[in-house]
Amino acid sequence: MGTLSMVTNREAAPTDVAPANKRRPGRPRHAAIDEKILTATLELLRLGGPDTVTIDAIAARSGSAKTTIYRRWPSLESLFVDALRVAVRARLDQVEEIREFDTAHGSPFRGAARQILSLVKEPLFQSSFPMMARILLGDPSLGDRFRAEVFAPLRAVRRAEFVELVANGQARPGTDPDLVFDLINGAILYRALMAGRLDDEVADEIADMVSRSFEVDV
Repeated sequence: MGTLSMVTNREAAPTDVAPANKRRPGRPRHAAIDEKILTATLELLRLGGPDTVTIDAIAARSGSAKTTIYRRWPSLESLFVDALRVAVRARLDQVEEIREFDTAHGSPFRGAARQILSLVKEPLFQSSFPMMARILLGDPSLGDRFRAEVFAPLRAVRRAEFVELVANGQARPGTDPDLVFDLINGAILYRALMAGRLDDEVADEIADMVSRSFEVDV
C-alpha cells in the first residue's frame, strides 16, 4: 500500500470552503470564484513558496479582482488557512483509508509516524511552513482556527484509535492520546528541521519507542 499523504494536488469541492469572515450584505457568493482563488493560492505556494503568495499575485492568477478577494477573506493569512484546509485531507471520509494504512504498517503509531513523515516531505508543506509558523505563533485567533480546521479532524481519528487500544487492553489506561501523537509528530518534525536522518526506518523506530513507553505491543 502506498504512503498515505495528508496533502493532495486534487483540491476538495468548493463547498468545503468556510472563510473566517461572515458573508457581508450584497451580492451572493459564487463557489466557482472561491475555488479559483483557493486553487491559485495553492498553485503559487507549490511554485514558489509563501514569498510569492501575495494578494496581487493571487488576483492575477485567479482572474479575480483584489476587492473580490478581500470581500471573502479579511487578510492573506485567513485565505491561506482556508487554502490549506482544502488541501489537507483531514475529513471524515478518510477514516477507513487511515485505518487501512495503520494496519499495513503494524499499528496506529507507525501509521501516524509514516503519515507525518509523508507530510514533512510534501513540497506544499515545505513551502507553507514559514507562514504556518507565523500564524500558529503570532495570531492566537487565526492559529486556533488553523488547528481546529486543518489538523483536528485527523487528530480525532487517531484519538479514536487509541481509545480502542485502551479498551482492548493494548494501551495503559489514563494515557493522554494527544500527548502520544504529539511525541511522534514532534520528534519527526524536529528531525526534519534539524536535518537529521529521516526515513521510513527512523519513523518506525520513533513510533516503536513511543508505543513501548505506553505499554503497547507493536
